[in-house]
Amino acid sequence: MLKSMLNLDELEQLARRDLWVNRLHPAIKIAATLMYVIAITSLSKYALDKVLLFGIVPILIISIGDVPYKGILSKLIIPSILSISLGIFNPIFDREILMTVGRVGVSGGFISLFTLLIKAIYTISATLLLVSTTTIEALANGLAFYKLPKPLIMLLLLMYRYIGVLLSEVSKTMEAYYLRGHGKGVHISAWGSLVGQIMIRSYRRSEEIYNAMLLRGYSAGER
Repeated sequence: MLKSMLNLDELEQLARRDLWVNRLHPAIKIAATLMYVIAITSLSKYALDKVLLFGIVPILIISIGDVPYKGILSKLIIPSILSISLGIFNPIFDREILMTVGRVGVSGGFISLFTLLIKAIYTISATLLLVSTTTIEALANGLAFYKLPKPLIMLLLLMYRYIGVLLSEVSKTMEAYYLRGHGKGVHISAWGSLVGQIMIRSYRRSEEIYNAMLLRGYSAGER
């Protein structure tokens, strides 16, 4: 399950398919995604009915772009958990009853919590669908179309390309931990040392990658 949630190669393979939605100019898709995100996040925290209507857009894109919904859903688990954690205290501080379901009153806190969750799911879905229908190179060209600074575009490209390196180091460290007979879970006393090992390994790998880029003629500030 965790591997599926963090698998970016799956999105890259979907983006390289020869579909008409994939061939659309990236600047158009970036603008449409940005407007969608701005529109949904600007709604009131109590506008649950209006927020739910925005679900038509990702469902339509999934259908048109022939995107496997299971892959998208698996990648929404972590953002959903984070969004719930951000609004988990809403029902405690906002107890005013705003609607009733049957004979049960629903407070504004529960409505705002559910609205926050739906907003997070929709906005992350829109971003994932953008990446699954547009290659990273096309996204970079789309950002350049809007005159974004080249160093920023390069930074985004490197982050996307080499986040897999970080995930690989995390996987290797966790596998080594399990093979030493520590069981399936990571004991809280080992968290600090594991994070330190992952950071050191990632730093070494980043140095190797950067040196390889320099040998191949990479120059900071140029695409």
